[in-house]
Amino acid sequence: MRYLLVWLSIACLGLAPGPRGWADETPASPLALESASGEAVVNNPTAREARLQWLSTQSREGIAWGDFEPSLVSTVTESGQHRLNNAQNRVSQLGQQEYEERKAEYDLAVEGKFLSGADYRLGYSVSKTESSLIIGSEYETFLGLTVTQPLLKGAVQQAPLSAIRLGRLDTLIAFHTYRKQLMSVVSGVESAYWDLVLAQELARVAEDSVRMATGLFQDSQQRLALGKLSELDVTEADTQLRLRAAELEGRRLDALEAAARLRLLMAGELARAPGPLSAADPLAPDKWDPEKFLADSAALPGRASALQPDIAIRRANVEKGRIQLNTQRDLHLPELNARASYGFQGLGDDPHSALSMLQTQGFPSWSLSLDFHLPVLGDLKGGSAVEDAALGSQVAVGNLQAVERETLTTVEALVQRVLTYGKNAENSRTVSGFRKKLLDVELLRFEAGKSDIRRIYDLEQGFADARQKELESYNRLRKSMVDLATSAGTTLLDKGLEKLDNGRIVLASTLIEK
Repeated sequence: MRYLLVWLSIACLGLAPGPRGWADETPASPLALESASGEAVVNNPTAREARLQWLSTQSREGIAWGDFEPSLVSTVTESGQHRLNNAQNRVSQLGQQEYEERKAEYDLAVEGKFLSGADYRLGYSVSKTESSLIIGSEYETFLGLTVTQPLLKGAVQQAPLSAIRLGRLDTLIAFHTYRKQLMSVVSGVESAYWDLVLAQELARVAEDSVRMATGLFQDSQQRLALGKLSELDVTEADTQLRLRAAELEGRRLDALEAAARLRLLMAGELARAPGPLSAADPLAPDKWDPEKFLADSAALPGRASALQPDIAIRRANVEKGRIQLNTQRDLHLPELNARASYGFQGLGDDPHSALSMLQTQGFPSWSLSLDFHLPVLGDLKGGSAVEDAALGSQVAVGNLQAVERETLTTVEALVQRVLTYGKNAENSRTVSGFRKKLLDVELLRFEAGKSDIRRIYDLEQGFADARQKELESYNRLRKSMVDLATSAGTTLLDKGLEKLDNGRIVLASTLIEK
């Protein structure tokens, strides 16, 4: 009988609260939280989709730069005419009644746009003319540059660069959207992981309870044979054992379901590994220091301003609104264009002589002009576009301010929640320890014949309930810390999945590989 009590006490020690867990069983397939998170960020479908969308937006800036890519333009023209000359033509063409001409033109040019918005064309042309006025053929060459520069509309607000800047901001928004999705996946995996740890620990509590009930049932049978207990007590012991066995089956099912949820989020090789999935990390924090946590949390609002994806996305939208407003203001201006051209001409009886004359640069030609266009009614369409862009910019600024306030308030509330849950966990641990001592004392009294089996079961159930509350308090503490990191935007930084390099966020190489 004393051996049974010693065995029961050892079983109870496995229930004693502590920072490193509650049971000494070795998990069948122990999985660390860090491994689970690393598996999920690479293989989770939603994270992979966000990464591909980010990579695809990086090409938009290249598309915008395509507006400034030079183009090679080549033209070949063949023409001819045969007409009757009017009186004026007959005077200029030595009295000829008819005029016949055949002409071939060959143009080669490079066309494009400068960053200032100016259009340019650098071209070279050769033409061959045969007519009734000349003997043989006549060749003309020309080499020249033409530039058309907007001076108001299309230049004042650097509108030509707007597409490039908007492309960069779209890439930045997609980058932070990817980070936001990664944070969601990591926090989801971590929450599911702690739920699995909780389910495992509760299953161990149920296992310990079943072991104790089994020992008490066997002991009650022996006492019945010795006439120290009644059949009613044995029936009570049997009923309590069956109740605890049913509770154990439910706890094991909860652990299987929690493992399945974690597998779905991980979606990698570890998730597809055969055998039961179990968590290796302890539920209780190694060292919980409220003072240190409170001191560390003072830096969270500043970090949230730099790392929170929602804030970064809203800031990019504010910048996009400013660029779009400036672009519409630019397009609303009157159109004033300056055009300049300069070139050289050549003429000869054959292509070589025409080119030689061109190379002497002895016959330059140039022109300067200004074109002005002003809508008669003040550009009604452009004015409405400016007003619409201004309202959109104000909305973007308001959204940014709202997100900043919301983030700051949420972080402050979650800090207090973590502190509260930490205190609750400590209190629950104290209660659990006290319940354990009561049970140990009552077992000694039961051995001495000064207690009854119902009292033992009541105290054991109270101890199991206290342990469950303690484990649940640790789970709430863990998950509230996950929520705090997500709200502050430090999830990836805390996990070593990103770093700050001179204020610039750099993701780990495994997260940016194509």
